[in-house]
Amino acid sequence: INAEYMGQLLISISFKQSVKLHTLEFIAPADGRRPNVVKIFCNQRVLDFGDAESAPATQEAVLDWTPHDAGRMKAVLPTKFVKFQDVQGITVFIQDNAEGADTSALAALSLHGVVLSDFNMGKLKKVG
Repeated sequence: INAEYMGQLLISISFKQSVKLHTLEFIAPADGRRPNVVKIFCNQRVLDFGDAESAPATQEAVLDWTPHDAGRMKAVLPTKFVKFQDVQGITVFIQDNAEGADTSALAALSLHGVVLSDFNMGKLKKVG
């Protein structure tokens, strides 16, 4: 995905079932177009870039990038797990990129967690 509007991207994802998200993983080119500041909105309807810039996010972070593979970098963002327990949808707002480039680029966005219907509290066992 490439963004040409001031280097910003707005990605909305909705789920068929509620999920618990524990990590977001970003893969991007190893150049200045990789995202820098991201805002994650959980179960909020963000309509446009202006809303995303001004609304309080569920979580906001500056991504920490590490080499991934040929020409790409990876950033892993653990969520504030308490705030991502019953997620029906998220919006990821990439506010800017690493080096102030005119465009931002993202090769992949992976979400890691569990579907709530698959999570059975009765199967948890006490340790110790």
